Amino acid sequence: MNLAIVLGGLTILIGLAILIALVDAQARRSAWRRIAAARREVEEREHALLYRADDAA
Repeated sequence: MNLAIVLGGLTILIGLAILIALVDAQARRSAWRRIAAARREVEEREHALLYRADDAA
């Protein structure tokens, strides 16, 4: 009886750990996508400003 309780508890804990790891991985991927999009936006703005400055000169 005690072994069944321990194994059941371990199964629940392992399942919870896997679920947390999956959620964390998804959040990290999402964050890196947002960072990459922000970097691209900054690069596009810099590019536009540089070429606008070159055209004006």
